[in-house]
Amino acid sequence: MTSLTFATQMNTMAKSRPYMSVEDVAAPAVPEDAAGSGNLEQTPVQYRRNFNETAFFYPQLTTNEQGEVSVKFTIPESNTEWQFQALAYTKDLKYGSYKNNMISQKQLMVAPNIPRFVRRGDEVSIATLMQNISDRLMSGSFTFELFDPYTDKVLEQKKQEFILEAGKSKLESVDFTVPEGLDVLGIRVNAVTPGVSDGEQHIIPILPSRTLVTEAEPFVLKGGKEIKNIRMQGLSDDAEENYRMVLEYTANPLWYVVQALPQLNEVSGTDVINITAALYGNTVASVLARNNPEIVSVLQTWKVKNETGSSLASPLEKNEELKSVLISETPWALDAQNETERLQSLSGLLDVARAEQLQNKALELLRDLQKPEGGWGWMKKMPVSFLMTVNTLEGLSRLTKLGGIQYDEASKYMQMRAINYLDSCIILDQERRKANKSGVVSKYGKLLYVYVRSSYRDMPLAKALSAHKEIIEDIKREWVSFSLYEKAVAAVSLYRYGFTAEAKEILESLREYSTTTEELGMFWQNNKSSYAYRNSAIQVHTAIMNAFAEIDPNSKSELNEMKRWLIMQKQTQNWGSVPSTIDAVNAILNTGDYMLSASRNTVKITWGKTVLKPKVADGFTGYERYIRQGAEIAPDLANVEVSADQKQPSWGALYRQYFADFTQIRNKAVKGFSIDKQFFVEQMSGKEKVYEPLNKVTLKSGDKVNIRLIIRTDRDLEFVHVKDQRPACFEPVDQLSRYECKDGVCYYQETKDAVTNLYFDFLPKGTYVISYDVWADRPGSYHNGISTIQCLYAPQWVANTKGRMIIVK
Repeated sequence: MTSLTFATQMNTMAKSRPYMSVEDVAAPAVPEDAAGSGNLEQTPVQYRRNFNETAFFYPQLTTNEQGEVSVKFTIPESNTEWQFQALAYTKDLKYGSYKNNMISQKQLMVAPNIPRFVRRGDEVSIATLMQNISDRLMSGSFTFELFDPYTDKVLEQKKQEFILEAGKSKLESVDFTVPEGLDVLGIRVNAVTPGVSDGEQHIIPILPSRTLVTEAEPFVLKGGKEIKNIRMQGLSDDAEENYRMVLEYTANPLWYVVQALPQLNEVSGTDVINITAALYGNTVASVLARNNPEIVSVLQTWKVKNETGSSLASPLEKNEELKSVLISETPWALDAQNETERLQSLSGLLDVARAEQLQNKALELLRDLQKPEGGWGWMKKMPVSFLMTVNTLEGLSRLTKLGGIQYDEASKYMQMRAINYLDSCIILDQERRKANKSGVVSKYGKLLYVYVRSSYRDMPLAKALSAHKEIIEDIKREWVSFSLYEKAVAAVSLYRYGFTAEAKEILESLREYSTTTEELGMFWQNNKSSYAYRNSAIQVHTAIMNAFAEIDPNSKSELNEMKRWLIMQKQTQNWGSVPSTIDAVNAILNTGDYMLSASRNTVKITWGKTVLKPKVADGFTGYERYIRQGAEIAPDLANVEVSADQKQPSWGALYRQYFADFTQIRNKAVKGFSIDKQFFVEQMSGKEKVYEPLNKVTLKSGDKVNIRLIIRTDRDLEFVHVKDQRPACFEPVDQLSRYECKDGVCYYQETKDAVTNLYFDFLPKGTYVISYDVWADRPGSYHNGISTIQCLYAPQWVANTKGRMIIVK
């Protein structure tokens, strides 16, 4: 086996090469007087510039007569310890490995604590550690320089004489104010003695102490005859430089709900849940599209747009200039692409032949997966399941109610077998309980059974009649303790079996627990989605709407208010191609007033002193957009008046973008959506850690600071980005980016030099505290920057914290 030979330690003296080779095992001895006397100007200073953490080289192997191999390479110029690893093998697969450490160092070394960046106007302190590892006393000169990297012009220089005993070290600190007019700053530090020197040169970015701020005032018109006045605060502030104002208005956002219809998807696999979902989604989406003449017309128009290159796009890909980050730089680039592709393929819903072919394929797969008992298991080789069978039949029965499918005899027989299986389970459950044994069906399962069975009332209950009556009585007695979804299901079940008074009593209870606001319409405060079940609130709300529509047809005004809540949810969420999305679209299209038709002639928009002429970019949604920039922006543009007289709700937003110094930026939030930033200094009280607010203690270099971001939202949001700017004096404790899950929400935390980014796929309504730790690593006065939160799916949902200075002693 061949061996590898190289030096494991080296001392590089002043006359050594800038790149230190592993051959430099020993340096010549320092003359007796070199470290303490002589002319400093005759000692050259070679500045180390390459501080890469990994040494990259193309290996060149040289063998000697003994078969030993030597490797020569250069390493970066950091004074540090390096680890060398090598692996060698022969043609007949004999192998050997080698691992060793080596140290690159000089007898006199400087190590400045250089920040990752600075901002204009920062008062910065840089400490430099000087080390004498020789066995002699050293005296000389320490120099600190600021220079312009483009011209090499020295901007500021400070010198200090020093005496350093053998084996000792000392700190030299230099304070300076970051100069104006530069975007990068050069820093040179050196220590020189007669015959021995060391120096480092760094180039760091200078970030501006001003930033572009985006503020928005979203507004909603609930429908009917209404006048809405919107005012953007702070437009006349002289300390701010106006950049752009944008006014957006969508006369009929109901079409965004239509765009949520899933495309026709292929059916495959042995998963009963996915097969049923595909059957339900393909059928209902196709029926809703074909049964609404206006949707047919729009889909045909969109198809032409796609063919001519003027295609639909995901909201994630729109309004890039109003967003805090480019979508291409987020984890959601693929989500945007997928949604755009789905939108562009919606015209396929008009393909009747393909829709029927997919229906038949799904039904054939379900028949194949049906167990001998008559029910279904989740997968082909899994045992039969009561709940799986209930859920499958529930989807099949809803298709019948919607008139979306005509089942053949084989499919009808399949459903009869499944009903018989459910009846047998209910009978067995009753028999076991009478024998004082545990039942086989849960209370929730029994409720779903009665709900599904109510869609198959033409099939006699026979032996299941007694158990069925018992369940009905239990529901009538216990519905008060049910969840919102269970109440909706119970009300429909009781109504279908003739218990109208009890069903309406449940509806009245739902009314009492509802909330109605001018912006969101009618909804239920405790109906919340979770991170794991992000569409559950939509599913529950839709079930309640269906109950109101079936039991109380005269509740049209309430249904319109409930529709408004659903439409507002679509503003900030993708929804995805899941059954709950289909249910929501169906509920919006087929309950309450018909709202797809809209006319821009019923809307009057006044911006400032100008009545805007319609400039509709999309004739179906009624979307229009107006821009004013720079000198066009006057104080009167802070005011917008929208007058409308139409059935459907509409929405819009007034945006303002301006440049301002961090210290001039104020807290800004939209109604129901905000972010706040707090600093806490970690201290010890005896053996306990305590966190004191920054405004109550003096922050010192070396302190550990806990940064807390408090996020509040009154609605579910998708694709939320938080950009938290940091001062140059804070160094993150955790350097690596990672995925985090805390307090019921998950997000990706990305750590960069000047900011920490947080990416939330889904942010349920609520209040959240996100925290991370930093070290205060240098004294001085530093611009902190601001923290911004924005829903990239609906950029009008944007908020920011105020700017401030961080002072470290």
